[in-house]
Parts: sequence; structure tokens; C-alpha cells
Amino acid sequence: MQIRQETPQDFIEVYHLIKTAFDNAEHRDGTEQDLVVLLRKSPAFRPELSLVAEENGVLYGYLLFTEVQIGSRTALALAPLAVLPCAQKQGIGQALMEYGHRIAKSLGYQMCIVLGSETYYPKAGYVPASRFGIRCPFDDVPDANFMALPLTPTQADWNGVVVYDNAFTAVSLLQPDTQAHAFTHFLHTNIPLTAAMEIQTLIYGKEKVVLSVPLAPNQNDKHTGFGGSISCLATVCGWSVMYANFHDLLPEGKIVVQKSEMQYFTPITDDFRAECICPTESERQHLLQSYQMRGKGKTTLQIHCYCQDTLAASMQSTYFITQP
Repeated sequence: MQIRQETPQDFIEVYHLIKTAFDNAEHRDGTEQDLVVLLRKSPAFRPELSLVAEENGVLYGYLLFTEVQIGSRTALALAPLAVLPCAQKQGIGQALMEYGHRIAKSLGYQMCIVLGSETYYPKAGYVPASRFGIRCPFDDVPDANFMALPLTPTQADWNGVVVYDNAFTAVSLLQPDTQAHAFTHFLHTNIPLTAAMEIQTLIYGKEKVVLSVPLAPNQNDKHTGFGGSISCLATVCGWSVMYANFHDLLPEGKIVVQKSEMQYFTPITDDFRAECICPTESERQHLLQSYQMRGKGKTTLQIHCYCQDTLAASMQSTYFITQP
């Protein structure tokens, strides 16, 4: 298991990892993955302290430290720490913390705080923060659950209330399209053509994906939608549905398009979008069973392209998931 700094190419996988890890957690608020999206944009973010645990190209764990203020001093807050359910109780979380503490110390930080399990975090050396005069800003938090870890022997006066970055309060006000923004970033980073086309994700989920593009960078010499751009948008939309539905289940699988048939109905004269509905549950199970038995599985998707409310084109594509 390798522990390394997160890269932009990891963002969408990290988003799913955190969400999956907290889905059945005893204590969660459901916005842990969105908090990370906000923290990456905040002044409290240190990229060296955004860490992933990876094995064979699959991410199994994630940890983030961000800066907080305690009086006039700067410390670090651990939030979140996430490990996929299939990899829990294997020491990944403890390894991430040990690595993160070492990096934090090398960067000159002297104190870390965490709000969490009073039975788990003490294994990494955390003790009640009240021992250092550090107080939690949230009401009704038991003393045992708000903890601190000095990274160096310290006689400093840490007495004070922790001031978290604004992202910790702003996350509760997030609109439900945060995941869509994260997926747009993922597409632009990993499929450069999508950035040139200015593809934006309107909806991203296992039930449906909707992608849009402006006309200007995707027009032909007649100032209508270029057929290649329309076809590309539809192909990426179908691929995105496959990614949303199967990447968590088959993280090592490669998604490829086998064949497509495109029909164009009317010229596109304005910004346009592609919409794709996910496979049915029976289709999903058939693909998964095929993959487990033969190392590959396929399904056929229908992708529709609209200009405003007019159906302008449709694509039928067959996508494969194969082993590396």
C-alpha cells in the first residue's frame, strides 16, 4: 500500500471514496465529500497534507489536514479520514495518520486536533484537547471526542477556542451540484478534449448524467453544431454513465466504447446538451456477472442530444468494461 499526495486526477475517485466510506458510518452528516471540495479552494488547504492510500492503481483511503487557528497560533485539523469499507480494519487509517503527522511536523506544525471516535484516534496518540486548554467551538461535544496531538514537545500556551475554516460551515449550504463540478474537473484533467470543448456537467449520478457545451467552440463553418462535437459529447456522456455506475464496483476495470451509431435530426443553432439514463438493474447485474466470469462485460446505452427542448441527435453505443 503506497501513501502519497493527492493529485487532481484523484479528485473524483476521492469524492466517491469518501462518500462510500461514510455511507454507513455511525457518525456522519453526509457532506464529508463536499467539505473536501470546498477545503481544496480555501486558504487553509495545504496540498502536501491531502493524502491517499493506493494499491494497484486503486484508492482505498484518504486523509486531509487543514489549518485552523487557536488564539494567535496555527494548528491543523484532521478531517476527514476515510477508508473504503472493504479495506477497513487493516491499518490503512492509522498508516495515513502516521504519514500525515510526519509530513505536518516537517512543515513546522506543532499541534493537530480531531473531532471523532474516542476509541480510534487515541491509537494514534490523540488525547482530550482540554488537557492543553484547547476548546471545541461546537456545542454539546463530549470532552473525550475532541482531541489533540502535539507533534513536538511544547510548552506553548494553546489555550483557546479552535477557529475552523469557513468551509466547515459553508458545506451545509452547498447546492447538490457539487459532485457535478468535481466531475467536470475530472473530465477536463483526464480527457483534454473535454476542456477544449468546454464540456460542463449539469447532472452526475448513477441514475442519470447530463453534459452541456456552448456552441461557439463546437460549431462548423455554417455556424451550427459540428457533427464531431455532437458525437463526442454523446460518447463522453455515455462513458460518464458507465463510470458513475461501475467505477466503485470495478475500480480496476477499463471502460471503452466498442461501437456507436449516430443519427442527426436537425441542425443545432445554440448551446446543446447530451443526456443518458443509467442501465437498468438487470442490465447492471448482467454486466457484473459477465465481468466476474469472463473478465469483461458490456451494455448498450441510448444518449440523446438536445438544443434547448428540441431533440437534435441520438446515439446508440455499446460500452465494454474490461480487465487491465
